[in-house]
Amino acid sequence: MLRFESQRGSLTALMLIDRDAISALLEAAMGGTGAEPAFEMHERPLSNIERRIMNLAQATIAEQLALALSETLGRTFSLFDGREAPEMARGLQFAQFRYIVNIFTHSGEISLIFLQNELEEQIAQDNLDQGREVAVQERIRLQEEVGRSEIKFAITLGQETLTVDDIAGMRPGTLINLTATASSPVIVWSGDVAAYEATLGRNGDKLAITIASAIT
Repeated sequence: MLRFESQRGSLTALMLIDRDAISALLEAAMGGTGAEPAFEMHERPLSNIERRIMNLAQATIAEQLALALSETLGRTFSLFDGREAPEMARGLQFAQFRYIVNIFTHSGEISLIFLQNELEEQIAQDNLDQGREVAVQERIRLQEEVGRSEIKFAITLGQETLTVDDIAGMRPGTLINLTATASSPVIVWSGDVAAYEATLGRNGDKLAITIASAIT
């Protein structure tokens, strides 16, 4: 019985290795080359040495499985080292995965059986995390686009009132006397909204304004 822990909860699994896979693993561990046929274990019990080899093989497979889960689901899974993993009671739903082991020319099968509700929850959390990441990336993209967007400002130095006759009589070169002076306040407009108060100034040979305060 195995239990994998992550910040999103635990995942319980049962690892089953058939006799052919055990024979293949022991053949490799004992220094076999694959040139000779794998010995037939039949139903005899494993020796103490063979049990230790298989315990080591199972521990190694479990560690690699924890790494695979971490890479696939995008969060760290650690192998719980203890004997408190819950038993797979009757009536529970399971998800089984079968893998073929091929060592030299010897093949066998390893089965991994997960509690289905735990596996589905882990996958759902992964989809939720990915959805959040997509939302964050989309928000950043929109912020960057807004930041690069151009906004046009209209700047006014006072307001003047003219009659219709005055406007109708305008010709190229007509002078309009302004009541505002260089020290008069300047209003910076964004569309129809008065955004800032400013003062008139100069930047080199160009007219400029100095923002004084925001209009709220």
